[in-house]
Amino acid sequence: MRKSVWAGLIAAASIIAVPAAADAGTLYLYADSNYRGLIGTRSTTGFWNVTSVNNDSLSSVRNRSSWGAAFWHDSNRQGKCWYEQPWENDAQFNWLDNDEMSSFALGRGC
Repeated sequence: MRKSVWAGLIAAASIIAVPAAADAGTLYLYADSNYRGLIGTRSTTGFWNVTSVNNDSLSSVRNRSSWGAAFWHDSNRQGKCWYEQPWENDAQFNWLDNDEMSSFALGRGC
């Protein structure tokens, strides 16, 4: 019986010693309100200009990440900017920001 107790403790210790992979989550970008028409996703921090195909087409966002996300009306982080908190969803932007995004960043503010 002592052997099985030790074996169980060793197995438990080896499970605890293995670090879990850090998963900061994903930012989901949608062309339509209510999370329809997936444009793309990002799961790393950085800054991006939107392709000409998706320029000025963002209407909703699911920020399922531990980083904030910033969105600009113009390319290269220019023009009006708005910010989405970590773990925040926005099913429909106000009329001033709807279909206006040309660049965005994950892990950075305005």
